[in-house]
Amino acid sequence: EKIDRLVKSEHIKELEKIHKENIKTLKPEDMTGALKGRYAVLQQLETMMKNAKKSIKMLTTENGLVELTENHANVLKRASEAGVKIQIAAPITKNLAEHVKTLSKYAQIRNLVDAENIVAPGRVCVVDGNEFVLGLTDDTKIHPTQDVAVWTQSAHVTSSMFEPFFEHIWQNSKPVNKAQ
Repeated sequence: EKIDRLVKSEHIKELEKIHKENIKTLKPEDMTGALKGRYAVLQQLETMMKNAKKSIKMLTTENGLVELTENHANVLKRASEAGVKIQIAAPITKNLAEHVKTLSKYAQIRNLVDAENIVAPGRVCVVDGNEFVLGLTDDTKIHPTQDVAVWTQSAHVTSSMFEPFFEHIWQNSKPVNKAQ
């Protein structure tokens, strides 16, 4: 009798509906995290880039561009060879010439220096339009152990906020000559 009542209950109907419609149930804590320390941030970025299927979009600082070259050039190379579109926007100065030369083999690079409608950059990485890392600290003013970022795998926030944000920056920045 108890089993018959359970089979006919609203709970079972709801479970059947979820199963039939393939509704995803998500736990926010499984798709969001705080990253403390530069090492943790770099590790998360590497994981995201290794798993990228379509695109990697990065907004970074001068220091971030150096770290990207020193820590992730090989990962970006493999992603590019796998057909992932890579876009990097950063303030490009003369002392970054070698880094730009290296990264431009795998990525499109845009310069934020003198870009219209762009205020000082932060650090954001968007992968495949469904996850991002957002730096919360100024990498020029803090020790690497004090760096803090947030990561989330929210397609909603990524596609409705950070993708358009990056596209605005990309459209208002200047292409970098590969020979620069």
